[in-house]
Amino acid sequence: MAWTLLTLPPEMRNLIYRDVLVEGDIYYTHKIDTEPAILRTCRQARSEASRIYYEENRFVFWINNNDVSQLIKWCMSSSSRHRSRMASSVDFSRNWDNLLVWARAVFRGECGALVLEREDGSNQGLFASFHVLDVAMQLRRGGVGWEVAEGVLKQMRMAMATEHQDWALNEV
Repeated sequence: MAWTLLTLPPEMRNLIYRDVLVEGDIYYTHKIDTEPAILRTCRQARSEASRIYYEENRFVFWINNNDVSQLIKWCMSSSSRHRSRMASSVDFSRNWDNLLVWARAVFRGECGALVLEREDGSNQGLFASFHVLDVAMQLRRGGVGWEVAEGVLKQMRMAMATEHQDWALNEV
């Protein structure tokens, strides 16, 4: 009998998937890469291996100017991606419009939670941007609508502007 990957027992396939797919940290910068080829071979391999790939690796995103449009696309392209472990390196620009897009994505559940990291991997603590995202998540859990949440976040922006002028409202 000829052995193929899919004729092996599931435990053996999982060992092979782990050996091929688990890298630890996978870094994404400006362009979102495609999935590993083994996830594109057939439905059975995708079904079995995607859980291992997305749950046992950690995906690290560079977020510049609070622009998470690529991250949102990445998360929304697959339910497996949506449940993956993610971290981010952020430049901490004070771009309110992009931060509001990010907060809305968090509020709607379009992105999983991110872990904030410095480029050297150490925890930097809670910053204003991530505080806004945390409040958006709490408001979602509280069952309020986006319009109410957006109003609360705009109030936060005004408070943040008292600490740093870059957050100041420039709307007419």
